[in-house]
Amino acid sequence: MLSLTESAAQTTLSGAGLQFNISNDNDSLLGLLGTGTSVHYAWEAVAYFDTPGIALSYASDTIYNISFDVDGNNGLLDTVAGLTPSFTFELIDGLGNALASDTSGTLVNIAGLLGNGVPTGTIDLDYTLGGIVPTGPVGIRFRGDALVGASALSLGTDYATISNLIITATPVPEPDGVLLAGLSGLMALLQRKRRPA
Repeated sequence: MLSLTESAAQTTLSGAGLQFNISNDNDSLLGLLGTGTSVHYAWEAVAYFDTPGIALSYASDTIYNISFDVDGNNGLLDTVAGLTPSFTFELIDGLGNALASDTSGTLVNIAGLLGNGVPTGTIDLDYTLGGIVPTGPVGIRFRGDALVGASALSLGTDYATISNLIITATPVPEPDGVLLAGLSGLMALLQRKRRPA
């Protein structure tokens, strides 16, 4: 008899980072299914930065830069393995609603940003908030998905690892005071030339 953990997708937070794993030994459901069959694996990890006293909240007119490293070098995240993997990231509010990034929409395709057949690299995203502030603390959501066949038994148990997550918040720059002063001076000069003598 198999337990759920012997055949399920697993998410673990360790000293190395956030790990997305599968159980793929010969005695797991995947091993028992045999050649020509597949198991659908899905992962989800959600984290809110809401520790009392050091909670990270959203602020208006702020640029949030999110960067993290992705290690998928073991073969399971590589599309060459025939697993049709997907791996996504979302910056979310306290209600779980995704915010739109400046360049990649709300649902960021990590594998797409890394490039076809490139399962490892650094993701760097910007999110610019205007005057409307999302509710609740800053949150993140990672999702992974793959159809794994028995041919993956030799590829290892690691789907991907996320590490070195950094979130920085920077106020949206105000217009440059020197530029405004220069434009004001030019306007005054133009008005002076237009007055009849």
